[in-house]
Amino acid sequence: MINPSGASLAMDAEGNQVLALRRCAERELDLLEPRSALARSLVVATYGGEVLLVHNSWRLHWELPGGLLGPGESARHAAERAFFEETGLGSPALEFLAVVTFELVPDRRREYAAAFLAPLDRRPEVGAFLPNEEIGGLRWWDLKEELPDSADLDLWIAEHALGR
Repeated sequence: MINPSGASLAMDAEGNQVLALRRCAERELDLLEPRSALARSLVVATYGGEVLLVHNSWRLHWELPGGLLGPGESARHAAERAFFEETGLGSPALEFLAVVTFELVPDRRREYAAAFLAPLDRRPEVGAFLPNEEIGGLRWWDLKEELPDSADLDLWIAEHALGR
C-alpha cells in the first residue's frame, strides 16, 4: 500500500506512524535512500490465520518478532536471527513481504523496516517458551481479539500482511 499523500496510515499512542507499506522485490531494499534508514526487520509468523507475537519485557507490550540490522547484516539475515533469538524457534521459510516506512517521535525521523511473512507448517506450543531478558513470553493472536498491551503499528502490519 503506497501512500503518496504522506499522510499516516496508522499511528500509535506515542505518535509514531506508518507512512507507507510498499510491496516490492526484496532486492529493492538496496535502493532505499538513505540506505542507513533501513534499520530493522519484522517477521509476521502465521499458522491457521493466527500471528505469533512476542512480549517485549522492556517495552511491556506484545509485538512482532524482529530486530535491528547489525553492521553489514542483510534484512533477511536480521529477520532470521531475531526470530530465533526472540522465539527460540528454528528459522522459518521467510517470504519478503514489503518495506514499511515509519515516522518516529520525538524527532519525526524516517526509518524503514523490512517485513517478512513466515507461514509456519506447524503451530509451536507457546507454553514451552523459556522467558529471557528481552522476551517474557509468546502468544498467538487471531487478529480479532483486542490486545491492550500491544504495539499498535506491529498489529497493523500483521493485519495488512494477511490482507485484512
